[in-house]
Amino acid sequence: MGGGSRGAAACRAGRRSRFGGSQGLKVRNTEEGRLERGLGVFSTEERQRGLAVCTLGPRTSSPSVLREKAAELLKTFPSDFQTVVDRAPDDCIVKSPLVDRWLWPGITPPPSKGNIVLIGDAWHPMTPNLGQGACCALEDSVVLAKKLGEALNGNSSVEDAFKSYAKERWSHVFPITVSANLVGKFFQSESQIVCSLRNNIVIPKLFSLKQLSQKLEFEHKHLK
Repeated sequence: MGGGSRGAAACRAGRRSRFGGSQGLKVRNTEEGRLERGLGVFSTEERQRGLAVCTLGPRTSSPSVLREKAAELLKTFPSDFQTVVDRAPDDCIVKSPLVDRWLWPGITPPPSKGNIVLIGDAWHPMTPNLGQGACCALEDSVVLAKKLGEALNGNSSVEDAFKSYAKERWSHVFPITVSANLVGKFFQSESQIVCSLRNNIVIPKLFSLKQLSQKLEFEHKHLK
């Protein structure tokens, strides 16, 4: 994340968009960091204090409706949070979706065409529930640099390098994208049955942070 001033973010499980994300309410020009139930931190390009809220609710662009929804969600938070919304101009309060894209084999188009290739969110946006979006983008760049280095050394063409990059990264980013989505649904569920199962069985007896970390690990080899 950039080195802007610190703000705060609060999130609830939201309505699914057609890409699989949730509807979000945010202050324009914010660069969301890790959004989750509770508090998080993000920065703005203009180095201003800001607020982002992910929320259920109707599809609307009316500032008054969005302000009311924000006030409802922030009523148990310190007053500074509401002050950010109150001071934001109407044209700076917008509603936009958090999205993800599941890279179904044989269905999803490849990330490259000719001499153009996609990395990070441009190829595989994911919900922020595992905090892996930026991590995967950085990993993409490392693998892509390695593949292009091999191509420049005459070992393959640029197009083949792109295909090799896509093949290697798909097996890593696809399960993470799916897992992030499902983890978000499960841990942010308001169903009493799901919450009871989660709090009394899954987290204390089945959930392993170590196993999760191992699935997210990326083995970096030095570039030559």
